[in-house]
Amino acid sequence: KNLKSLPQVQQDASQESNYTGDLFNNKNSSDPESDFNNFLIDSISELESLKEILQRSNT
Repeated sequence: KNLKSLPQVQQDASQESNYTGDLFNNKNSSDPESDFNNFLIDSISELESLKEILQRSNT
């Protein structure tokens, strides 16, 4: 059963890396480290927003 689920996991991972690759390619910055930092900051902001929404929905 575990072997059957592996290809799906790999597929999801490649889709995720394609998504992050697209984000970086859409920016014209030549500094990948800066792009990655921005990506992390954006991701953290999104997670904090989702956390607030979840906390509000639980009350």
